[in-house]
Amino acid sequence: MPFWIQQDNGINVLKLLVAITFEVCEGVCRNLHVCVGTKNLCHHPHGLLQPLPIPTPLWFLISMIFITNLPPFSPYDSILVVEDYLMKMIHFISSTKIIISEGSAKLFHDNVFQHHGFPKDNIFDRGP
Repeated sequence: MPFWIQQDNGINVLKLLVAITFEVCEGVCRNLHVCVGTKNLCHHPHGLLQPLPIPTPLWFLISMIFITNLPPFSPYDSILVVEDYLMKMIHFISSTKIIISEGSAKLFHDNVFQHHGFPKDNIFDRGP
């Protein structure tokens, strides 16, 4: 007969059994691929992704992105790319990596706004 059945204090025996069972289950789950890869969701499920609307006039919806860490050529080491979503027309504007928002606005005004006007919506990505 096992030693825990012969003890008088049933509460301590139950705590011991729970602790042993938990340790065994935890050790098994740490090593199983299914248990390690499965995690409970802590939030409501995400909704469906909505595509961007198709713009009707040219230069109505644009995206802007900086391409940085290019080899230095003269004082420029990055490129500001401005793209029209409808016709996929692109402006490549030479720039520096340390440009601030006022400089970005001036580049946009001098190279895009003067030719196409002000867009209704803008998708801007300033990454590292």
